Amino acid sequence: MRGQWHGDYTGYSTGDLTIDVDEYDSYFAGRACLFEAGNNYGIYVCEFHTAHKSDHQRFTAAPVKFQRHFDAVDIPRSDLSATFPNVAFPTHANIDFKMLKKGLRVTATTYQDSKFLGKISSLLTRGSAEKKSKLTADKKVRSWGKFKQMVGEMERDRYIFRGQSVVNRLRSSFHRTNRKDLHRFLAIDIPELHIIVTSKTNHYFDLRDNIQNGAFWNLLQHHGYPTPLLDWTHSPYVATYFAFREKPQGDVGQNRKIRIFMFDRLAWQRDFAQIYSVVNVRPHFSLLNRAGSGNLNSGDKWNFCLTLA
Repeated sequence: MRGQWHGDYTGYSTGDLTIDVDEYDSYFAGRACLFEAGNNYGIYVCEFHTAHKSDHQRFTAAPVKFQRHFDAVDIPRSDLSATFPNVAFPTHANIDFKMLKKGLRVTATTYQDSKFLGKISSLLTRGSAEKKSKLTADKKVRSWGKFKQMVGEMERDRYIFRGQSVVNRLRSSFHRTNRKDLHRFLAIDIPELHIIVTSKTNHYFDLRDNIQNGAFWNLLQHHGYPTPLLDWTHSPYVATYFAFREKPQGDVGQNRKIRIFMFDRLAWQRDFAQIYSVVNVRPHFSLLNRAGSGNLNSGDKWNFCLTLA
């Protein structure tokens, strides 16, 4: 059941549902976000903790909160009542999770105190980053000379690159730890690390500022702490170095394969809104041009901010 799950839901309302499930020794725990169609005011959120680790779970999620998009700030029920006097907002829900071959079946029966509101259901699919990649290499680029020719003819600064010494899907260091609940990372890890880092450096990171927050996350990642960021570079040669640096000379067979990813940064930023949040958002990946701090050189560095793996 561990994973990041996403899909549409239907019932007395419709929309998208995202559930992050972490696995512990004797239970599952996580967070569910429900994005109601046509509702731009906020999203429904609940946290859960199961009593055991079977493939079929029934529990009551309480409270069901109504929070702002992009951050985990509750919208007071007094504000909801004043803004939507004729709308009943749920206070809790009876949840049913069941693992099936096709995915995670979710059923929720919602209540406002003792008043029954309705039911929703969904069949969610799990993020596929743990599966084997389906990408294939460009067959026209089979030599160092061809590679240099290709990158030399590209529009300057349009593309960014990432080199990997293994033929795997793109996964952030956070997701490679098998953690899934990004809200827990943001609400617990980041504040604790901020206190530690602030006490040991001459710089105070204002985490309310997107640029400084991104710089802080980059500092953590630079020193080995898992974050939901992926490093990219403007330089195809820097990416090539990282792809080959762990490969011994003369390596042959399957182990000699590497990956150099190329991404059209300008097209992505033109076609999709960039979201600088990892909580209360639909699955996305967004580009961050980071600010450096201390011994970090920010001139060539880009990050993907990933919420789904």
